Amino acid sequence: MIGYVCARSLPHFGPWNNFSPSAIANLCTKPIVRPHPKISEQTEPESSWTIPLLDINSTSIPEFMDNNNSSDELEDVSSVDANFQFSMGWALKSNQKLGGKGKGKRMKKKVKELLKSFFLNGNLNQKDKMSAKEMYNELLIFVESGELEAEDIPKIATIQNWISTYTRTFKEQATENMVNSAP
Repeated sequence: MIGYVCARSLPHFGPWNNFSPSAIANLCTKPIVRPHPKISEQTEPESSWTIPLLDINSTSIPEFMDNNNSSDELEDVSSVDANFQFSMGWALKSNQKLGGKGKGKRMKKKVKELLKSFFLNGNLNQKDKMSAKEMYNELLIFVESGELEAEDIPKIATIQNWISTYTRTFKEQATENMVNSAP
């Protein structure tokens, strides 16, 4: 197997394929030449590499920037900060404002209690069962009477999500009560 190349179609997957030097030579149109890289010794710099810091308040152009350009062609360093669309320090972790679970508007306790009473009333009598839209309309009646604020009323989609969550919790509690009360 000297001179053969063993390869797989994908790394760490499939059987090994053995390619003979003659098979490889038939695949190539140009002759295969073994590379002979040229290696040079490491050199030490003769002078130190120092880069002068720019003074933003200075109006003079440093020598290394003065490539026979007129001063009006060079952009003032302070104008870069003025034209930058983000404020200074925008990338600092302390300045990040990330949205997350629990950051949004919460339902008031009184609204939740009313929704529970609507839900449980519908559980007692099927004819009294209310949809999310009907619960929303009932809450609006409480707003008209002055018992609730208009901004405390959740959207219909929020009420629907609350119904789904409360139904699941209610069923879990009912199941636990049945299991715990069974002899």
